[in-house]
Amino acid sequence: MKRLFMCVCLLAMLSAPSFGALQYDQRYYVNNRGYLGAGTYNDPLYRIMGELEDRVAPPGTGSVFYVDSNVTAEGDGTSWEFAKDTLDEAINLCTADNGDWIYVASGHAESGSAANLWDADVAGITIWHCGNAANQGTYTFADTDTTVALGAANVRIVGGRFLAGISAVVVGVSVEAAADDCVLDGLVFPEPTTSSFEFVRAIIVATGADRLTVANCIQYTADAVGATNWVDLDTGVQNGTTIVGNTVIGEFSEGAIHSDDIDLEQYIAYNDIQNLTTGQHAIEFTANATGWLIGNNLYGDTEAAILDPGAMMESGNVLASSAGVDGLPEWVIHQDLDHWMEIACADTTDAVDMTAEVPDDTVLANILDDGGDTSAYDRREDSLVAISDKVDGTTTIAGRTYASTMTATSQSDDLFDVDGGAILITSFTGVVTTEIGAVTNTIQIDLDADAGFIDSDFSTAVETNADVVGTRYVFSDADESVLTPISDTAGNTNSMRQWFCGEGMIEQTAGGATTGAIKWYMTWIPFADGTTVTAQ
Repeated sequence: MKRLFMCVCLLAMLSAPSFGALQYDQRYYVNNRGYLGAGTYNDPLYRIMGELEDRVAPPGTGSVFYVDSNVTAEGDGTSWEFAKDTLDEAINLCTADNGDWIYVASGHAESGSAANLWDADVAGITIWHCGNAANQGTYTFADTDTTVALGAANVRIVGGRFLAGISAVVVGVSVEAAADDCVLDGLVFPEPTTSSFEFVRAIIVATGADRLTVANCIQYTADAVGATNWVDLDTGVQNGTTIVGNTVIGEFSEGAIHSDDIDLEQYIAYNDIQNLTTGQHAIEFTANATGWLIGNNLYGDTEAAILDPGAMMESGNVLASSAGVDGLPEWVIHQDLDHWMEIACADTTDAVDMTAEVPDDTVLANILDDGGDTSAYDRREDSLVAISDKVDGTTTIAGRTYASTMTATSQSDDLFDVDGGAILITSFTGVVTTEIGAVTNTIQIDLDADAGFIDSDFSTAVETNADVVGTRYVFSDADESVLTPISDTAGNTNSMRQWFCGEGMIEQTAGGATTGAIKWYMTWIPFADGTTVTAQ
């Protein structure tokens, strides 16, 4: 009897589907966020995607089907030996809401120009791609209208490679309206073999396809220039979309993730997205979508255009706009804080160029490592203020540059309003932006001082008769400074001495009426914390 029992058990093991090759010890589980050793994960997706066993577990009570384009003879799809040679055939064998699984063999390949290369239109199925990286099943889109579709609810697709085989494939993966609660996990959209081949939209989500999860996916299309979005949510309102842990690098004419609808309860987190198209977004919600944007690392060449959150809550997003420079927390950019702090010392070997933002009220101590010497600076929104000078050298801190444009038609034009304390003006330059009228007229720079300070003439008067666009007005190293127009390439010397300027209005005073416009630029250093200069 004991021998009979052992034989029955052995027979059952041999006849049951084998999942040994499909599972792996959780100690070796790695996604694009990494892990912290055996069984300890540093991964917010772990709690979102569910237990690891849910990702690689046996299929439970559902049927199991197999797909392999390399099978010798296509069969009924119930084993690797008798696998179906296309995924759509295996999907058609499944029963809705039965928990059926489909395994796609490593090295499987399909290519076609049909409108639907395959359609996951049976609810509740899981499609699992075996193999690693480039060995996973690959679907090549051979026509601009070729697509794959999710046409039913509760479908889960794990892995697979989706390759544009022609320029301007309209849609890669189409999530249709009936596809509620679907998961796209670990899909790869690789760099095409021909640079001009791309998906205009890699993933498009239909109106009403709620609670879609897109996680751990990768797209590289840095060499192609015809894409619009990676994920397109423009078709209508979707609720509960979750997009987490994805890596996307490409050129997109709109946001890599884009919506112009009031989508609700969105969760966009821990994605690394680089949009290489000039002036375009990494993530863009042009309408007042709600939900969370958390921990995304985003790149675009124009800071103001990297992220448009709609009405979503935000936390910990980092924006980068140039190579080789660490990204900045989004709150720094939104508050229009300075991004650079430069400290120049008498000993040039001590110069430090800091390429990261320093938050308000943060004191940087021991910036210079020169035998214990300490230089500390308090970072302010409108200026950099020295707290302590370097004891064995001089310290120069560059002030904020301001620009103001005014006409030359009135007797007096306000340029800059100095408030909160005196400043030291380190440079002052004017550029003609609209040609000055051909009549006799002089201009002069002066200060209309507030109480406690004295009116000052910063410069002599200079004739501006018919000065052309591009003429520069610079100042000499004299008291009063001589205002000199330069209208050719012979020189551009601004040797002015620094001006003490009290609180009040810096003005351009005209000696007569004329036409034209001059833009004035000024840099300054404050003598007191809280001092502001406002261009008029």
